[in-house]
Amino acid sequence: MKKLFKWFDKHKNEDTSSIQFFKFLYSIGKKSWLHTIVSAILGIIIPIMFDKEKYIWFAVLILLMISDIFFAYICNEYYQLSYLKRKFAQEILLDQSSLLKSIWVEIENNIGWKNKIFKTVSDLVCEKIYQNFKEIFNCETRVSVEYVFNKNTKTTQNVKHIKMVGRRSKKRATVRKSVIFEKREKYYSYKIFLNNNNGVNILDETQINDSNIWYKDPTHTINVKRYVGIAVGVYDENEVKFILSIDFVDDFDFGDNNTEEEVKQFIENYLIAYINLISISYLLNLNNKKQIPEV
Repeated sequence: MKKLFKWFDKHKNEDTSSIQFFKFLYSIGKKSWLHTIVSAILGIIIPIMFDKEKYIWFAVLILLMISDIFFAYICNEYYQLSYLKRKFAQEILLDQSSLLKSIWVEIENNIGWKNKIFKTVSDLVCEKIYQNFKEIFNCETRVSVEYVFNKNTKTTQNVKHIKMVGRRSKKRATVRKSVIFEKREKYYSYKIFLNNNNGVNILDETQINDSNIWYKDPTHTINVKRYVGIAVGVYDENEVKFILSIDFVDDFDFGDNNTEEEVKQFIENYLIAYINLISISYLLNLNNKKQIPEV
């Protein structure tokens, strides 16, 4: 079924007679009232054919009714899938407008906006992404933004730290204080920063259940089904500056087979706009030495 939908999505803009015919069938098939009328008429005629012992017509009409039910099901499934994609795309456009307005309001009304614009935008993006997956796809997630920066300690200057600057999940929307980078070595995001794994980092459930790859806090009861970490170098592609992480607590279909390419394509289609906004806020928060402070 998914392969059929994927094929139609790929070719639906072609101006061929076969595609136009399929579009015509779809325009008819998605009309629920039409199927109701057909079912009602067949529901009357089929028993009459049986009573008159016209079994061939009885069998033909039964097959016709089953075909109509199946046809209506296919059209309805495709309509629902297309609706979700359109709604998600529409929400993303609305989010961009809302986020840009929030940034402008922050800059216009807060003298110290430059000192915390990265955190402000990260918080807003985490909230938007969480709500979209929850409300549109009924999928529970944990969304966060982590970044690294240098900070003075009591004994040493310019010690690398890591901090979760934005966070949104079912149970928590607050972040904790920064910690020295090495103290997070058991977490997967540490490995991304350490190895500068710029781009999309994906873990499936099997990898997440491997304690050598994924560390699970023993105090947490939530199991993650898939991890997607989008690592961004901003102005230096050789050094990861921040990671937008999404832990999928529920199953989520990125495509037919949930391959790495399908996950990356989904991110390119629907999440890259959020990444760009975080990147802009990161650049705005830099000081004259192109360094970002703790925010």
